[in-house]
Amino acid sequence: MKKEPKNAEGSQRTLVNLYDKRNSSKQLKTVIFTKHVPKFVDLDLKTIGPFKPGDILRTHIDIANLLILKGRAKEFDID
Repeated sequence: MKKEPKNAEGSQRTLVNLYDKRNSSKQLKTVIFTKHVPKFVDLDLKTIGPFKPGDILRTHIDIANLLILKGRAKEFDID
């Protein structure tokens, strides 16, 4: 029988499926591209792109934040 992992206090804890957590809608952000961006590999190891200025992408928040930080995209509110 497989035992549940225990935390420092010794109580059982629930393991989180990281894939589901990563793909939950809370972890997504929409961006609009301001510059050309070549193809790249996302967190699901899928190749996406290329993108041109004006293209819109809803992706994982970490990828969106990196694109924004690098000046390649801006946050886009879809509401």
